[in-house]
Amino acid sequence: MHTNALMNLLRISDSFFPIGSFTASQGAEQFVADGIIDNGNAEEFISAYLRNVWVSFEVPIFRESLSAVMSDDLTRLLEIDNLCYVSKLSEESRTASAKIGNNLSAMLGNSELERAFFNEICSGSTPGTYPVVLALISSGLGIGESAEASLLYVNLMEVAAAMVRMGEIDYMEAQNIIKNVLKKIPKAPSFGEEYQSFPLADIESMRHENNNCRMFMS
Repeated sequence: MHTNALMNLLRISDSFFPIGSFTASQGAEQFVADGIIDNGNAEEFISAYLRNVWVSFEVPIFRESLSAVMSDDLTRLLEIDNLCYVSKLSEESRTASAKIGNNLSAMLGNSELERAFFNEICSGSTPGTYPVVLALISSGLGIGESAEASLLYVNLMEVAAAMVRMGEIDYMEAQNIIKNVLKKIPKAPSFGEEYQSFPLADIESMRHENNNCRMFMS
């Protein structure tokens, strides 16, 4: 990868990049509040998200979106975006993906397709979910399919960082968990066979929506 593209990949994956991903815990806050996860099973918890949500669903969405971008197919992008949005069972999950995607969309505008998609977001015609907007951005920045690593990294760090901030694990434990989880990235299914299968996470996310004492938006 060209140095400029690599630097852009690092930039959009960094916590300093203002997309709001680090205000999300993906339900981890409620898991902790309910006493379901702690430092003893944090790695198992994060691995379940990796297998059953991020790789099994968001990666195929990203790959299909990138294919639509390469084909300059706005209609297909809008279809995928709405599919991604409605496939998330909890309102909190849908809202978080759209908020992060909308924040990322501020970088759109390098091509006619990017501008058209951004206009659709602004008009409320499409939600602008994170994996779909990331595909548009990755093409414009010359990152391409390598942005899949950013997708996984940002999701992983959302949860790991949230658990550190809640005091369930420390920074060194978080790094060991991340190292171990990254050794076990499964193969993603093809688009059309994507799935999300973490019912307890959906339940905890729904419970979190009604929690009046929250650190995180999800």
